[in-house]
Amino acid sequence: MTGIYLAALLTTVAAAAIFGTVIHKLRLPANERMLWLAAVLALPLQPLAFYFVRAPLDHWLVTHLGSASATYRWLVTFYAPLTEEAAKLVPLLVPAVRRDIRPENFIRYALAIGVGFAIGEMWFVAGRIAGMSEFSGLPFYQFGRYVGESFRQSDRQSVSASRLPPLFSLFPPVRSLRGLPCPRCSLSFSP
Repeated sequence: MTGIYLAALLTTVAAAAIFGTVIHKLRLPANERMLWLAAVLALPLQPLAFYFVRAPLDHWLVTHLGSASATYRWLVTFYAPLTEEAAKLVPLLVPAVRRDIRPENFIRYALAIGVGFAIGEMWFVAGRIAGMSEFSGLPFYQFGRYVGESFRQSDRQSVSASRLPPLFSLFPPVRSLRGLPCPRCSLSFSP
């Protein structure tokens, strides 16, 4: 096993243990099965958004604008917010998940979706790093920066998922969630 995969495994276990405990201990009313289903559904979303939305979009922009143009360089700064935040809405396509989300339990869902998304991103990045020959022989303890950044992404993705209520009004199937308070205001950290 390459060192990056062991680092990813250790980071995944730590993030799941810490954030999973927080999500479980919040004890806000939610269907536990739907909550964890939302987290599991979020796992593959970052790689899927990258390969099926971001990469084709980048290819199209490079073809039409050129990679050296100032407009292209400006537009690429919007890749993550446009692709990743939209991808976090995918668990809402499951009607049972969508029905269970209420103002009193929204923060649990935001945390679960954010952590699931972050863990998927951890493994996506680990796979990309493993493909680089200069990193293939490094032991896991030399990926401290990766571990730190991946772990911080767990809370960042959760916070960004908590900003999704305003986006709900854009999608007709979830109009019943319009007007939810943004729980981000109650969190002490920000990205």
